[in-house]
Amino acid sequence: MKKAILTILIVSASLILFNGCDLFGPKTVSPEERLTEFTSNLNSADRLSTYTHIHPEVTTFNQIKADTWWESTPFTTAYRTFSFSMSFTSESGGVKTYSGTMTNANGSVATVIKFREMDAGSGIWYINFISLDGVSIIY
Repeated sequence: MKKAILTILIVSASLILFNGCDLFGPKTVSPEERLTEFTSNLNSADRLSTYTHIHPEVTTFNQIKADTWWESTPFTTAYRTFSFSMSFTSESGGVKTYSGTMTNANGSVATVIKFREMDAGSGIWYINFISLDGVSIIY
């Protein structure tokens, strides 16, 4: 009887240990969490990792990886601090669309942001598209 109880305790402890760690892959990132992390990067002094919030299959991905690219867009540090007020609009073909406004030191602009999962069903969402006042910035 003691052996059975000990076995159950060991198995239970193992399940708790392994389910609580990242051995089964990276944590999920919702569109809302991705936007929060992206905004934090935009507002930071070091923007070298800002591109990591963008889906690697976007057309402009290689340009976005350059730290200087951000300075040539409405996301320039001259307009810092950025904030987004977004609402879910639609979902189609695995892409979630959010619309709203971006506020920065230069004022507010209408914003559309689309998110796409890295791998279907992975639960890890990346920014796939950003337009500001109808002009595509990231696509």
